[in-house]
Amino acid sequence: MQTLANELAADGYVAELVLLSDVNATDMTAYADLPTFRDPTGGRTAWAEMEPGAVKHDTFVYDATGTRTLFWDTSENSLNAWAANIRAAVIAAQP
Repeated sequence: MQTLANELAADGYVAELVLLSDVNATDMTAYADLPTFRDPTGGRTAWAEMEPGAVKHDTFVYDATGTRTLFWDTSENSLNAWAANIRAAVIAAQP
């Protein structure tokens, strides 16, 4: 994620990437340089509010107005395509 954030910034795109972690995600959040929202609930309440059934690695893209423009469902996509798909969604959401 940090690599994608750096690439987008270098190319002049305005984007803020934020990790959403549950209470058990200490391994990921320990080395991530991105802002992290820690869902303090054990039931992943924040995920459910954003998309019922959302799970780890699912990704959300919002535009500057706060409108969600993409829900990237990990179960329907390849993690190998994540960076390209999210980059395209961020670019498409630019004002």
